[in-house]
Amino acid sequence: MRNRRELEREHGPHRSGYVRGGVREVGRADGIPNERIRDLLSRSRIRPVIRASDRSQRVTCLERHRRIYLRLFDLESRAGRA
Repeated sequence: MRNRRELEREHGPHRSGYVRGGVREVGRADGIPNERIRDLLSRSRIRPVIRASDRSQRVTCLERHRRIYLRLFDLESRAGRA
């Protein structure tokens, strides 16, 4: 997230086609023709990966949501008894 915020500060908020623009910039900077990049990408396998840090963040988020839910449930129950 820290890297993401830094990129957004430098380049503005995330936009659709961000990867496409980045690939074009790298190709231009290194003198790689678009056709070569397209060929390499067409043969690439790109899969999402869940890292341990992603999982721990997700679990932490779920735990927070659960605590909020339980607190709201408790407050609602007390209001119903009053």
